[in-house]
Amino acid sequence: MSPAERLAEIGRTLTACLIRMRVHQRLIDQRTWEQVQSILQKKPRLRASNKRAKTPAQLKGLLFGPEGAAFSPTHRRKGDGLHRYDVSQTVLKHGTG
Repeated sequence: MSPAERLAEIGRTLTACLIRMRVHQRLIDQRTWEQVQSILQKKPRLRASNKRAKTPAQLKGLLFGPEGAAFSPTHRRKGDGLHRYDVSQTVLKHGTG
């Protein structure tokens, strides 16, 4: 059982217990619950890679500097080649010094 499946099971069990105790009402309708669960059934890396596949910057949104600033994809051309790399937003805005 995957971690997502385990969490879903825990959520259903907890919800069932709370409903039996009449402590709370449903926060979302059943249809929304099922839609979310179907999304969570996909492996997290596949869900994320679908989003990243639309850009040549495969690491976009995954890299952050020690100060928490995101890294931005950039590139340079040398001869016939294209070299892609990521640079910290802090360096881009304020320089290295």
